[in-house]
Amino acid sequence: SSGGLSDFLSGLKVSKVYTLRDKIPALFVEERLENTSASPMEAGIWTTNFFRISGALPERNKYYTPTEKGLREIMHPGADATVGGIWTLTPVSDWKAIVGDTSGVGIAAIFEANHLSGFLDWYSDKGSSTFEWMIREQKIEPQSVFKTGYVIFAVSEINRIDNVMDSRIVGSIEYQPEKVKAGEESEITYRLSCYENDLVKVKERIKTDGKVIKENVLDNVKLEAGKNFTGTFKQKIEKEGVYWVEIEVVKGDKLLGITRRPLIAG
Repeated sequence: SSGGLSDFLSGLKVSKVYTLRDKIPALFVEERLENTSASPMEAGIWTTNFFRISGALPERNKYYTPTEKGLREIMHPGADATVGGIWTLTPVSDWKAIVGDTSGVGIAAIFEANHLSGFLDWYSDKGSSTFEWMIREQKIEPQSVFKTGYVIFAVSEINRIDNVMDSRIVGSIEYQPEKVKAGEESEITYRLSCYENDLVKVKERIKTDGKVIKENVLDNVKLEAGKNFTGTFKQKIEKEGVYWVEIEVVKGDKLLGITRRPLIAG
């Protein structure tokens, strides 16, 4: 815990609680802003981290952020990693992630969406970078506490992160080959990683022009904490255009989420 150092935040007490659970590959964090004064105050949280995947040899990192225009992927170092940083001022989802380009190791940071204000990835031309998020300013009444939490979920053996479903299941979709032409076959591999054990139903789906052209249903898919469930299927691409691969995860009668990724033929 720490107290506010400026005069207008002199009654603010800031606390952070870290929790690790047995055999769970995630760090659970609770942040608290306590107003110990006799007057209301307003305060938010801006967190800056130097999350980078680094093995025996330096590697590039891929940053993933959902945006209003779709999933943004930035490789750093790389041409799209603008020096000075890239802001996301209107988050459309409750997560962002980073994956090592060669190691396949990464993390997904998962937040309480109603408290989230924005993201910032700051890049330098010397190889360093930051992974930042902002919790929106809160009005805190005297002798009251504002609480928010987030999860840092570690994943491995994964090349990208396309979505986080139900705030706990990472979804990834890959294509082989990455680019395909009409008449060729695409091999589609997806991975699901959850930080807790669960039993779900998975629907594998391909759509184009608003129509489903293929769907497979897998009942009783076992998700194990710290392990990936990997599914693979193939599809011959009959014509050029945009196809959408969807991996839908269902628990009982509840839709937990859908991970989507476009497959462009031509």
